[in-house]
Amino acid sequence: AREVVRTVRVVDTTPPAVTLVGGPIILPKGAEFTEPGARAVDSVDGEVRVIRAGVIPTDGLVLHLDAGRIEGIEDDAVVTSWPDISTAGNHAENVKDDPTLHTDALGGRPVVRFDGGDLLWTTTDFRSLKEYTVISVARYTGGDNERVISTRGINWLFGFHGNTNRRWYANGWVWNQGGADTNWHLHAGSMGDDALGTFWLDRKLLCTDKSGANPSSYAPGVIQLGGFNDTNELSRCEVAELLFYERKLAQIELIAVQSLLDGKYGLGFGEVTTAEVLDVNTPGIYTLKYITADKTGNTATATRKVVVEEGSTLPVITLKGQAEMTLEAGTTFEDPGATVADAAGNPLDASAIQVSGHMDASRPGIYNLAYDFVSAERRRAVTALRKVTVVD
Repeated sequence: AREVVRTVRVVDTTPPAVTLVGGPIILPKGAEFTEPGARAVDSVDGEVRVIRAGVIPTDGLVLHLDAGRIEGIEDDAVVTSWPDISTAGNHAENVKDDPTLHTDALGGRPVVRFDGGDLLWTTTDFRSLKEYTVISVARYTGGDNERVISTRGINWLFGFHGNTNRRWYANGWVWNQGGADTNWHLHAGSMGDDALGTFWLDRKLLCTDKSGANPSSYAPGVIQLGGFNDTNELSRCEVAELLFYERKLAQIELIAVQSLLDGKYGLGFGEVTTAEVLDVNTPGIYTLKYITADKTGNTATATRKVVVEEGSTLPVITLKGQAEMTLEAGTTFEDPGATVADAAGNPLDASAIQVSGHMDASRPGIYNLAYDFVSAERRRAVTALRKVTVVD
């Protein structure tokens, strides 16, 4: 008999399971909202990252330049400093010639324009990073089309080079194909400690874990806009926004940030995920959306209700011990617990406090524990959070 071969392909079609840390949240008007977060576990990939839709991830964000956050100057005025709105304070305070602000240039939002001789750069040198992510919204304006996002000292460029877009050089080509135009482009790239790069153009994935970068020197030095060094490969261009992380973002984070920027600037590259904005100064019921994905691309979502209400009649939970704790991996974690009182300060039954959140003292990482309480009158306390960092 003739041998017959059957090929069986096993695929993963099951999305991760998402669990919220804590339950619905009630906030007094004007109170600060602290994100409890969520956890997701996939049957194949194990624990995967969860992010909140409509919010830029801040973990590892060390440079965030947004032309809309340049204050104190008028349209067509010279930009002498571009503030970093991350918490790192890596402001682009060094300037050559006269880059200018244009307040209604892209979807009604500001951009910074470079005329082929202008430069703006930070002072922080990022060359020691083992992994990083960079995301940009920029374009050529015609004429001198060379480097737009580059560096001083290190031969590195991102997005644009030689009159083409979709290029990335990290002391070696990660991607050097492209086309010439003056359209706005959304580039995103992440580099791991294995010197393999993942690169996106306009929300389309160009390559995943691609070699080509210099294995021993693939991070940028001092990030500069407008060209390379003082006088090399300068460009006529505009930049609306630049984000730089000192870590490799997860795929779901890259997808979500690109969607957010696409919608923000009206670029029209794909479907935009909308998210309700929480306003702690306006009473109402708000729905927060969380999204996650496994390595196959199966996605899952979860939602949390946040109620902002007038008055201060809610019970109050007070943590015992520190709100932020550090624990050595392998040691035993003992929860210090919490107390609860009504709005007048009268003690309530602390045994009714519900604690949720995942905690693994054997595995280094950052864990959130949420403490919730509902009184006999069905008044829900503001969720109290404790952050536990397990270190190796």
